Amino acid sequence: MNALRKSFILLFAAAAVFFAATAPAFADNLGEQKTFNVDKAYDAQGRLKLNGTLVFSDNKLYFYVDDSWWQNLTPIKQTDWRLSFANLAQEFSANIYPKLTSTFGSEPAAGADGDTHLTILVEPMIKNAGGYINTGDNYYKLQSPQSNERKMIYLAASYAATPLAKVYLAHEFMHLIQFNQKDIQRNVSEETWLNEARAEYSSTFLGYDDVFSGSNLEQRVRRFLEQPGASLTEWDDSEAAYGVAHIFTAYLVDHYGIKILADSLKSNLVGIPSLNYALEKNGGNKDFSTIFNDWAAAVLINDCSAGREFCYFNPNLKNLRVSPRVNYLPSSSSDITMTVNYHSTYWAGNWQKIVGGVGELTINFSGPINADTSVLYLICNTDNVCELKKLPLDNNQKGSLTIADFGAKTTSLILMPIIGGKLTGFDGRIDDLVYNFSVNLHSLSQSDQQIGSSSNQQNNPSNIDLVALQAAIAALRQQIAALQAHLAALLAQPKIQYSCSAITADLYFGVNQPAQVRCLQEVLTSQGREIYPEAKITGNFLTATKAAVIRFQEKYAAQILAPAGLKKGTGYVGAATRNKINQLIKGL
Repeated sequence: MNALRKSFILLFAAAAVFFAATAPAFADNLGEQKTFNVDKAYDAQGRLKLNGTLVFSDNKLYFYVDDSWWQNLTPIKQTDWRLSFANLAQEFSANIYPKLTSTFGSEPAAGADGDTHLTILVEPMIKNAGGYINTGDNYYKLQSPQSNERKMIYLAASYAATPLAKVYLAHEFMHLIQFNQKDIQRNVSEETWLNEARAEYSSTFLGYDDVFSGSNLEQRVRRFLEQPGASLTEWDDSEAAYGVAHIFTAYLVDHYGIKILADSLKSNLVGIPSLNYALEKNGGNKDFSTIFNDWAAAVLINDCSAGREFCYFNPNLKNLRVSPRVNYLPSSSSDITMTVNYHSTYWAGNWQKIVGGVGELTINFSGPINADTSVLYLICNTDNVCELKKLPLDNNQKGSLTIADFGAKTTSLILMPIIGGKLTGFDGRIDDLVYNFSVNLHSLSQSDQQIGSSSNQQNNPSNIDLVALQAAIAALRQQIAALQAHLAALLAQPKIQYSCSAITADLYFGVNQPAQVRCLQEVLTSQGREIYPEAKITGNFLTATKAAVIRFQEKYAAQILAPAGLKKGTGYVGAATRNKINQLIKGL
């Protein structure tokens, strides 16, 4: 279901040479066999290499197939597959290629082999993988050892003959366009979340989601509604992440046009700053932060009568609505107090609904001190008329709200806290941020009783309300459980013991050196969450490890980067990086 992307760029002190324009280009012939490097994380058999045969080609595409898979098909099935490849190639030439390139710009003109054809390798992949790219394929093996030295996309065999094949082909081709527009032409790397958001939206942009049933959009809506609170920006490659990316981007384009995605791509900025640039360029009076808050309200309300910014225009998303987390206040003649502590992160939707009880309701909200939190709230009355407001917060991210007639005239309150402020630096990081709010419901009936009570009665311990006491005990138990969970998490953190005495090999994205990579990850973990927040010791050098190496190199820039004349980390563990790592292993 997910069209997954692997980014692999190796930067060296020497200038990289892209796409040998002067190298002779030779067209591949039907029946030609080649050995391809593949990503074992996505290959169904965990392979690093496979043999492939060219079974179909036209003036733009080569379709290679995994020999071990292809040879298990009957001749009739092979003929059917060739027909599917021909149809997919026609769709690429007639729709995918012209629409995406005319809007977003071109992909790399040719591969490192000088051939302008786009190679499609069809291979069996793990469940939920629809395809991926390896941007290292656009470099020479000298620069990227796992490169296939050609312009290339990998597609899952399980989808290649289904209606989703064109969706995944468009998704991965959009990644190639972004690689060319950002990395090659502008020497910047797009943040993963926005790279995926543009690729995700390509299926809607190309009309593949017009029929909602069975579409990519339907899948993304389902995943979004299952986990709407996933972060948009802190990418973890989960199905929920793809869901949020598609649903938010659909809203952005619905209201501000496809040029926001295109102009942000054709700028020297990345991530949120690039979107703010595009919004300003196109005459918008809102920035990303404001639009994200509007979107959070829109997926809750989704009614244009409440304001055009609070709904979707796409007819397939007219009925989309999230279900808030319900915080229920029991009916009682005594005061009720409840405290909610909630873990979230940057640019994630949060919807907290408060219902039940009768009396004067007071909310005291507190957001993370180092972030920029905003809190919208939706308040509804007995006539089912709702009003959207914003809770003012002070410099300490605190604010309060009182509703005098809660449960009588006012039937429900939905808080929408959004933690923002951070604009860049999301790749490889998952920030755990906590907001909390206390709910105090003062029973009006109890107040009336207290007015006529004597001071002796008020101070009599026998008048203690058992319901209020039980509510207080429940709140304390909730706090104790949270503290116990936090303590357990702290105790569960692994103690770092280095499994090697030194890193002796060059390490890079996808390298097959599990023992060395494991030792590298141990060192990165010892550097703390600022360097390696995931702290996973897997032996696999993938995206999180590469991002951690970059942060490590920039932390020790004077020893690692400066001697090579570099200002930014590369993610490639060469001699200078190894020297510093080995010093740490030896305790120097």
